[in-house]
Amino acid sequence: MSDTLITGGRRLELKIRLVQQIFYNVKKSRSGKPAQVEIMAADPVLLPSLVVLGAKGRVPLGPNDSGTRVMHRISPGALDSVHPMIISLPPVNGLNAGINLRLFPQNQSDSNWLQINHPAADKSTL
Repeated sequence: MSDTLITGGRRLELKIRLVQQIFYNVKKSRSGKPAQVEIMAADPVLLPSLVVLGAKGRVPLGPNDSGTRVMHRISPGALDSVHPMIISLPPVNGLNAGINLRLFPQNQSDSNWLQINHPAADKSTL
């Protein structure tokens, strides 16, 4: 959607993007199956590249948080309101249980229009 504002003889075109909300859950690995991230949205949305970040013993605050490790990268894609996107995470090698996961946009400028609702810390721990 583009709107035109006319000011002082100058023409500006603005691209206005509505804020989109997504939700996710972390499903722990069980009986040999890998852990999964299930991403859902109330309305259809085109997702940007996302990253699943992990930190041992604490919640990752963002991509630039020291001690945070990229656990998985998620390619851009469409998400509808009916079918969740289910991402299988690779095995966590060399780390014990107690890793907290958080989902973030890979490009931080996408945080301007994409609101990610994180689950409670105890629901996002491997």
